[in-house]
Amino acid sequence: MTHSSSNSRLRKISQILCSGILTWAAASSLYGTESVPATPGTASSSSWSASASIAVKETFDENVYLQNVTSNAFRHSFVTTVLPSVSISYKPADVFHATLSYSPDVTFFHSEPGEDFSAHRVQLSLGGSSPKTEWELNENFLAIDGNELGPSFYGPGGAPAAGGPQIRDRRAAMVDRGQVRLTQHFGSWFLRPVLSGYYQGFQTIHRITPGYQNYVDRSDWNAGGDFGKEISQSTRLSLGYRYGQQTQARLLDFPEHYDNDYDRVLFGFDAEPAPWLELSICAGPEFRHYGTFVSRGFDDRDELIPFVDSTLRFLISARDMGTISAKVFQQPGFSGRSAYMDSTYETTWRHKFSQKFTIGAGLRAYNTDFLKPTARNDWIITPSLIASYTLNRHLGIEAYWLYDDDFSLIANTQGRDYSRNAISIGAKFSL
Repeated sequence: MTHSSSNSRLRKISQILCSGILTWAAASSLYGTESVPATPGTASSSSWSASASIAVKETFDENVYLQNVTSNAFRHSFVTTVLPSVSISYKPADVFHATLSYSPDVTFFHSEPGEDFSAHRVQLSLGGSSPKTEWELNENFLAIDGNELGPSFYGPGGAPAAGGPQIRDRRAAMVDRGQVRLTQHFGSWFLRPVLSGYYQGFQTIHRITPGYQNYVDRSDWNAGGDFGKEISQSTRLSLGYRYGQQTQARLLDFPEHYDNDYDRVLFGFDAEPAPWLELSICAGPEFRHYGTFVSRGFDDRDELIPFVDSTLRFLISARDMGTISAKVFQQPGFSGRSAYMDSTYETTWRHKFSQKFTIGAGLRAYNTDFLKPTARNDWIITPSLIASYTLNRHLGIEAYWLYDDDFSLIANTQGRDYSRNAISIGAKFSL
């Protein structure tokens, strides 16, 4: 796919999306509030709701290719992003509700047009509840229309920290995530079967050229359930189990891949021990087994590792809210024949000066620790600041800054280390 044809297609998509949003907006403003009498056997108009919005954001990216060395070091660009969104919801009764949304974004790198891309997100949420039963289905699909060529990195150590996920997410790909969950109550006890799946498929070209970054399809699915007890209206304890499988596609003619299966035991604790504190803790051991097609020198095909997915939310004051979260798990690599521990630790703070004006700060630490024989252990430390102002119920503006400080714990890999400032300002119009 050439840069010119890609840019032409992106501009055409942008025009179609924007015109579609404006048409939807006009129709909603004319007819959205008109009452339609219900007829026997049909849902009333109050069962339906719809929304539409469009946002435009301008960003200055100081380091597009995440490099502090080589000719790609600190290649900067202004970046324009158009983000329309539409959604429709249907809720005729508590036992059933549905929401379908489409929220693409179209992004232009003015100084690096080869990085232009559009991302198309479709989300479907179904669910319902009765006195003893709750059910939900969530499906998230993402299609990225981006460059079909991977980037090339020639600095010591190769690709930037963590493989450069920001660059990866601008390449042609499809990502699908879904979950089905049913909760059945038996007095204060509950049983909750769960089925989850994830697939990341790339449409990029594979090459054996030194320095070229290949992307490899991967997937993760698991099934199981939780059994627990409601200690009080705001406190739950649970014990869960998941059986899962992960797959990694083969790269070119290399036989190695990191397919594996795992047994995960989960201890859950959800509570509001105080009016200002909310806990959601999910953690436990995972017993993982890799197949025979791993690289020579792989540590151990049978592993005992931790799994963590937990969040703490707290009210510092009437106008201040904070969060602390941690997520730790293992998965096959997206950039070649490897597997790694994926760890994210994050804290955020928001302060409301008024109903219209909010400021905030955040700090995120992301680590990818690769299993042997791959020699890679990278950190990305990202502080950020945000300010938003709501002019009225239709229009709001937002300013955002982040700084990436990225480094490798492996010696003599300067190509993996980089720093990056990104500053953006945007406006959003909602109906």
